[in-house]
Amino acid sequence: MSAAPSTQVSTQMSTQLAALLPGEVAPAKAGSPVRCRRCVAWLTALALLGGGCSAVQRWTPPPAAPSPCAEQTAIDVLHHEVELTLQLEPPALTGQGVVRVKARCPTATVVLDAKLRVSAVATDTGPLRFHAGSGQLRIELPQPLPAGAEARLQIAWEARTDSATPKFSAEQVFAGYSAAAWLPTRQDPAQRATLALRIVVPAELTVVASGSALAKEPLGAGCDCM
Repeated sequence: MSAAPSTQVSTQMSTQLAALLPGEVAPAKAGSPVRCRRCVAWLTALALLGGGCSAVQRWTPPPAAPSPCAEQTAIDVLHHEVELTLQLEPPALTGQGVVRVKARCPTATVVLDAKLRVSAVATDTGPLRFHAGSGQLRIELPQPLPAGAEARLQIAWEARTDSATPKFSAEQVFAGYSAAAWLPTRQDPAQRATLALRIVVPAELTVVASGSALAKEPLGAGCDCM
């Protein structure tokens, strides 16, 4: 086979590259490949940049995820231990109990959902400062709660009797589907807290609720406890 066609192609390529990059292509000899120090890198750069110049767009970072340490999400509710006392005339629903919480991250404030008139908040060491309003209960801890630590909050409250939940009528009271209207909690579908509920009602009333009934006992003065 003749080597002439190969020599001719090699010579033409050497001449074209020499015109693009003078002084960077060594003279080719017959039958030898083109020797180029920069041409490959230069052509590669053209391949990367060419065709993308007209479509360059400014990169916009995705929006930051909500901080897990925001006050409203800094804690999880683990358990409620609550006693409710109910009467129909005059309408009244009062409550007291313990809400056990766990910190997701260090926080000095516990925020619970509570559409209630809160009268007292305390821990085993003493009373705490709090503010109830706009459907929330903000509790100031004496010192920040470390991430993963738990706290037992003792709370006393009174539910509103002039709203849709709970709904009072002449013969019954309907709690509805807003738990925050009758106990302090986190009204969040992602929360999976447990509840131990004790209800004190007039003896002529029957308590109907989900869960397992543990016991029923008379308290005297026409009241039953369940």
